[in-house]
Amino acid sequence: RKMALLLRLCRLAGLASALAASEGETAWSVEANNALAEADRLQQQKRWADAITYYKRVLAVSPNPPNFQKYIVLNNLGWSMYHTDRWAEAEHYYHLALAAVPNKPPTDHAHINLATLYTKTHRPAEAVASYRAALSMTASQRVQTQLGRVLIRNFQVGEAVETLKEALSAWGSDGPAAQEAHRELGTAYAARRNWGRASHHLIRAVDLGLPTNSTGCAAARWSVVEGWGGVHPFGNSPALSGNTAGGEPQVSALTITYAHARRALAALEGPPPSRGPAAEPLRGRFVDPLSGIAYDEAASEPFRLVMLREVALAGRRPTALYLRRPACLFFTGEHTASGFLPSSFGAKDADNALDSESARGEKWLEGDTFAVMDVRSGGADGWQLRVELASKLLLLLLSLDTEPPEGSEQAEERRSGSERLSSALSSVDFSRARLLVPSQLLPTVEALRSSRLPRGSPRAARLLAEESLLVWNGSAPAPRHTFERLLLLDWRPPYAGAEKRGRALPLHRTRQRWRVFDSSLFALRFPHRTPLLLQRAVFHAAMPPLSRPAETRPRILSCSREGAALWMHISPHLPHISHHISHHISPTSP
Repeated sequence: RKMALLLRLCRLAGLASALAASEGETAWSVEANNALAEADRLQQQKRWADAITYYKRVLAVSPNPPNFQKYIVLNNLGWSMYHTDRWAEAEHYYHLALAAVPNKPPTDHAHINLATLYTKTHRPAEAVASYRAALSMTASQRVQTQLGRVLIRNFQVGEAVETLKEALSAWGSDGPAAQEAHRELGTAYAARRNWGRASHHLIRAVDLGLPTNSTGCAAARWSVVEGWGGVHPFGNSPALSGNTAGGEPQVSALTITYAHARRALAALEGPPPSRGPAAEPLRGRFVDPLSGIAYDEAASEPFRLVMLREVALAGRRPTALYLRRPACLFFTGEHTASGFLPSSFGAKDADNALDSESARGEKWLEGDTFAVMDVRSGGADGWQLRVELASKLLLLLLSLDTEPPEGSEQAEERRSGSERLSSALSSVDFSRARLLVPSQLLPTVEALRSSRLPRGSPRAARLLAEESLLVWNGSAPAPRHTFERLLLLDWRPPYAGAEKRGRALPLHRTRQRWRVFDSSLFALRFPHRTPLLLQRAVFHAAMPPLSRPAETRPRILSCSREGAALWMHISPHLPHISHHISHHISPTSP
């Protein structure tokens, strides 16, 4: 963490000459002072490797500087090491910085930086100790919130609840970390299965992400649309949020089913002689032994193709999908505010400028853009989000070219869904259409290209082409993108139980009605089983010919508290794929 004020003090011209070296210390020279100034400038520009070079130059000129300067240089050297993934070296320099001032460090930064490193390297107990050491020096809502966060991850949920409640009580909802504190408190209550309180705090976190400036909003306030249940079918009006100049609704959706993708799924699961037997056929109704939830793989599960007109997308992650003034509407996608949205949702994202019409850059994208993302960090957090987004990508690609099936069970229902989809896509100019994905999906995109999957899908192939791809890579500053038409593929989360009726809550920004749940919120996080079958089918179809066919069958597994198991077992003959998946699974996954 930067200590800009201390560094400026340290570099004052008069200070350098006034500091007298104690016994064993090296005098603080003008050359050391200039090297520190350059290192600080490079670190502010995030030129981490160059900053490391200059911090080491400071120590070469002054091997044992006065304790105050030593603490600053060693701590900042560790911070630059951390950002180049040299974590062991970073930890070493943080400890050296604290050892330089054994009685009392001048700031809490080294403790906080150590806690950040421990959190990154999955050492929550040590992170707890470091955050507590920082709080013993400086009271801070942000640090106390981070303490609550790592307490949850160290299974000290009761202490986490009390810590986060204290953070909100001391600084209130206007504090610098109030949004994050509410989000983590909601997570803690969910871990204790107190769904009502969890839902309430998660909603408060989303509410705090709304812009404070409502000037020009038709309803004199900003609002959040939870899910796509209230949007109108393609071509219908009036729109949910007002019409565009051409009279078309700004938000519309088409409800279809997985059924029309069954033929493509069957083709992928087919038994080419070189790949051995196909994966097991779709099952009928069954009960998952771990969750107790009933599934029916042969049934048609609904999903939606949602079209948004003149919609903006912003944030580094991205965390803000919204209609600008006068509509003033944020979207949570198929998820609700209780769906564990990120603590940087909306205007709180450091890379957004939503209260202002002048965002950090602006891009207008004409035509149609298909997007595979969601506002839960766009796929950047959690292995289950990558699994879900990869499934969405496959389902989208398999849907684009599928013809209505004939002569099969429930044929009329399936034909109806496919015909509605074909009609909706008839207005899309695929020669100019784009595909927007987060950078985490690039390995999946590359795998589909190299395997030429899905086969026989010219529209899918066109979207996967390099010239059609838009990658949201999380760079900063993040420009705001406004799309003429944005098409999202969303499914309804598999709710584990009945939800309570919407309620008006006394919140900070708005008095709208929100969905508050009285059953497990974790069901909002995970995809349906059917999309996972699509991923399994693609892995199966992409596998090379093997002498032992039984090894070519991927299996969907579960994660439990007794031990972390891969959600999908991959043949050992494909280590690059196995590594890519297992890298994102932590032993504490729920």
